[in-house]
Amino acid sequence: MHLPKLPTVFVKGGEERKAFFTVQARELIAAGWVEKGTEEVKPTPVEEPKAEVEEEKVEEKPKTRRTYKKKTEE
Repeated sequence: MHLPKLPTVFVKGGEERKAFFTVQARELIAAGWVEKGTEEVKPTPVEEPKAEVEEEKVEEKPKTRRTYKKKTEE
């Protein structure tokens, strides 16, 4: 089937290719090509300042011993 816009131009790495059919367009998109004019600007990753990691202080509870009452026979 023909594409609605003939020819549809795809771009990858500065190289351009024209596609006339949907099969050609699907193959180019699968290979990483992008339709010309719909190219999205990739945002550059902004490095966030690393916060000083404070060691979490875990409060240790004193160990307790359980004492059981002996059962007395009645």
